[in-house]
Amino acid sequence: PGSAEELHALARELFRTPSTIPHGWAVLLAAYTGLRCGELLQLRLRPQRIGLHVEPGWYDDKILIVPRSKRRAGHSQQDTISLTDPTRPAIRPLLDRIRQWHASQSATADRLIPIQPDTLTQALQAAARTLGLPERQAHGLRAYYVSVRLAQGTSASQVAAEVGHTGNGDHLVRTVYGDTPPQWRGLENQYTWLPPADKAQPAWTELTRAGNIIALG
Repeated sequence: PGSAEELHALARELFRTPSTIPHGWAVLLAAYTGLRCGELLQLRLRPQRIGLHVEPGWYDDKILIVPRSKRRAGHSQQDTISLTDPTRPAIRPLLDRIRQWHASQSATADRLIPIQPDTLTQALQAAARTLGLPERQAHGLRAYYVSVRLAQGTSASQVAAEVGHTGNGDHLVRTVYGDTPPQWRGLENQYTWLPPADKAQPAWTELTRAGNIIALG
């Protein structure tokens, strides 16, 4: 996406059809976390915490546990995403909304279309066509996260760590997504987490108005 307005327009379009609402949540969560598509799909709806073992998707007031698809020393890796860093998006409210929506759909959950990497891309491309936008790929949502962080002035090495790059990840971030200012100067108002209030509301307000999000007891 080229801006927060476009990001939320894509999610809003996916929220219009019951079978693609999960894809709308995935679009927002991918852009807000920078997770790879495969990592995003490993998050659990009801993660368990047993002793030291915590399944991906578990979160509290401070951190979100996420998987990393890049293996280190032959072992799969888990990581944490801070939920208290003021320079990063407010992921906790988004996670709460996703779980509330899932709770409201519990009676019909077996009829929901599961998300796979190809179906997420297909849904995203269909939404882009409907909105008259250029073709969009699921991996571009990860790129959006990187773009926002670079536009904020965050160092490439820090961004590389946040998105789980291994080795010389900061070099990859600089060469693939662009270096720090002056290349990114002035874009901090374009690459944001929320659209300007005078232009559009966050995509999830569509679901709130539809009344299909319930409060959790």
